[in-house]
Amino acid sequence: MSSSATHLISDSERAFIIHSVQDNHRIDGRQCLDYRMIEVETNKISSCNGSGHVRLGNNEVLVGIKGEVEEPSPTRPKEGRIEFFVDLSANASPEFSGRGGEDIAEELAIFCDHAYHDCLDLESLCIVPGKQVWGLHIDILVLEFGSRASLFDAAGIAIKAALYNTRLPKIDFGEQEEEGSDEEDYDIADDPSSVFKLDISRVPLFITLTKINAFYCVDVTQEEEIASISSMTLAIDSRGNVLHLKKFSGGSLNPEPFKDILPRAQQIAIGMHSNLAQKLHQELEILES
Repeated sequence: MSSSATHLISDSERAFIIHSVQDNHRIDGRQCLDYRMIEVETNKISSCNGSGHVRLGNNEVLVGIKGEVEEPSPTRPKEGRIEFFVDLSANASPEFSGRGGEDIAEELAIFCDHAYHDCLDLESLCIVPGKQVWGLHIDILVLEFGSRASLFDAAGIAIKAALYNTRLPKIDFGEQEEEGSDEEDYDIADDPSSVFKLDISRVPLFITLTKINAFYCVDVTQEEEIASISSMTLAIDSRGNVLHLKKFSGGSLNPEPFKDILPRAQQIAIGMHSNLAQKLHQELEILES
């Protein structure tokens, strides 16, 4: 949190937020574990293999995914590659003028890198083992910034929507040039209908639990985030499995209340996965009609 952000609310506003949360009532009328309305769109960037656009409260995120043929990692010769880049500029918030958004952008990129480490079938992105694979370059553009906690959750939804929307050209293999040769002859299909989709069944969504006094909230506003003690972001798949988690901010989190809230966070994630799947399926039907 920037030093300027800490002066956005007065002591009386901070006290009002804390007392409201204690009564399970927030300043915008929500309960502690309620999200604001989530708007999701896909196929917004024609130059990408997949894209997703999400608005959550006053956070707006656009994700574009481009697939490129490249060499695999020497330690994982049969796996494709995945790379995240986050652009959080002054256009998203005056708070990030100059290089002000770099810390949050780096936090989000690193969190995504860990959260998606084993949830995609990277072997399905292999073209020629040890030589050529598909590399997925996932660009996360923050168009509007409200709070760090809600930004992470919005980014998780936008990434999953973009992965769902991603179509990569199929590979057509020919015969080896010479008998015994290990060189593969292949062509990348240029027919728009000759594509394959990614398996996103284990792709997580992000749920950020923010502790205000002794209570946890989701999808906090900037004012609520300033009044908070700390927050924990969890990457949770559609079955409720926690794939990765990280604590942010400097305050402490008592493990006992966190154990109590964790099952609720898992239930929220399962519901969000289900709702997102329905939205994406409906949008796909509209695009294909």
